[in-house]
Amino acid sequence: MPRNRNSVYYLEPLISGGTVSFNKAYKDLTPDEQQEVRRWFTVLQDDDVPPYPAKGTTELYKAIYTAQGIYYDSGELWMDVLIDEQGTPVDVMVRRSPGKEISEFAANVLLVSKFTPAKCGGKPCAMRFPVRVNLKLSSF
Repeated sequence: MPRNRNSVYYLEPLISGGTVSFNKAYKDLTPDEQQEVRRWFTVLQDDDVPPYPAKGTTELYKAIYTAQGIYYDSGELWMDVLIDEQGTPVDVMVRRSPGKEISEFAANVLLVSKFTPAKCGGKPCAMRFPVRVNLKLSSF
């Protein structure tokens, strides 16, 4: 898509629907917010804790928003990042993307991000963290 100086870019998280604070670690979310995050995962037991960005999702979404302004992509970007037992991202799976470049950019951002690891039965475990955003481009 050609660059247009009169364009506005929107980043809409698809998973949370705006009900989860962007700037908080999982442990700092309200119980309702934690329950909303838990809904993103189908395999959690009652005492399990999902992986989550160490400082919240703000930096992830900001980086993806910045990439959208570079690559001018719009559409759904669905990615899953595998977080190991130490909280280190080790693999990214792209499930849906509006473009190769933005996928690669977002994957690299995810791979250098800090996460708190999941806990399964009270012990750190590997688990995928889903990233779902809708990249919107609107001209005015």
